[in-house]
Amino acid sequence: MDKIKSMLDDLLKIENIDKIRFKKIEINPSKIIYFIFHENEKIFDGELTSASIEPEAFILKTDDEYHYCPLNDKKFDEDLVKEFSKII
Repeated sequence: MDKIKSMLDDLLKIENIDKIRFKKIEINPSKIIYFIFHENEKIFDGELTSASIEPEAFILKTDDEYHYCPLNDKKFDEDLVKEFSKII
């Protein structure tokens, strides 16, 4: 099934972009908030046809401690934390 979908996407020039974005806001040197967003875009024949940005969580850094805070009734997501650890 995935092979057929991939063939159709190639034929119709459909591109799906699905990624996690981080936004850093420094309150002061010892307090930083990292917002985590899930971004999804669908491009058809070079034109953006749909897009969404959904807040997933934020990570609060106070001094040298990090606190994970999920949003929208979501639970702890280990994959988000792994992605976050790559950027710090």
